[in-house]
Amino acid sequence: MPIAGRGWMGADRPADLLLIAHGSRDRALQADALETHAHALRQKGAFGRVATGYLLGGPGPAEALQSLDAPCVFIVPHFMSAGYFAQTAVPAALGLEGWPPPGLTADPGLGGQVVQRPGRDGRPQRLCYCPPTGSHPDLHQVGRRLSLAACAAAGLAPGRTGLLVIGHGTARDPASAAATHRQAERLAEPGDFALVRAAFLEQAPRPTAALADMAAEEIIVLGLFAGLGRHGGEDLPALAGPAAARGQRLHFAGIIGQDAAMAELILDLIRRTQAALP
Repeated sequence: MPIAGRGWMGADRPADLLLIAHGSRDRALQADALETHAHALRQKGAFGRVATGYLLGGPGPAEALQSLDAPCVFIVPHFMSAGYFAQTAVPAALGLEGWPPPGLTADPGLGGQVVQRPGRDGRPQRLCYCPPTGSHPDLHQVGRRLSLAACAAAGLAPGRTGLLVIGHGTARDPASAAATHRQAERLAEPGDFALVRAAFLEQAPRPTAALADMAAEEIIVLGLFAGLGRHGGEDLPALAGPAAARGQRLHFAGIIGQDAAMAELILDLIRRTQAALP
């Protein structure tokens, strides 16, 4: 069913959607996940138009927003936490007066933020800024499926296998680490794996230290990133050598934000946000 701006002029017209990611100056890395999700969402027919914007590379968020003219536009930052990028960098890159919006929440049940501005034709346009994709309460189910599939592919029993969830992490904002710890805790709850740990690329505990502390020979590695990028394509595979030297074998489950199921989670996140809007 098409999504419209509930209670807003032009509500009989489907809303537009703008997906925003970090991006990369390497075009091959930039489009690995977001464009796939955008295509899947276009196929669902829920929006008038679906556009993508990037903080690095192009088009930029403000340029992408200018291409959308529906009376209501939902904006979804494709990041794994409600940290610096979702809270500050994306709103600033959109170039909207009065942003970043105050009180952006990591809980989609509490709704997003709304701002009104003149649209391309001078008529009012309502922009609904949603929580980041990584805040969806069912995100851990994607990670669980990927991790169990990696076990099955390697012929491993999950109960005798460790799981290491790796996020970005940063000293600049605790939200990234909190999101990774939250996913690790939710993945540990079903008791599928012998042990579940969290590690970070840019803060302690680093992956090598976390692996050295894991009493398991077989370990599933799950990347909590929005797309493949350099982290998933280079940083995670580079862990295999040091782990092998300690007698550990790593099995890569993939990158959560790259999985095809993210398109459905993004759509559900928007519906949750829409339901909470005034």
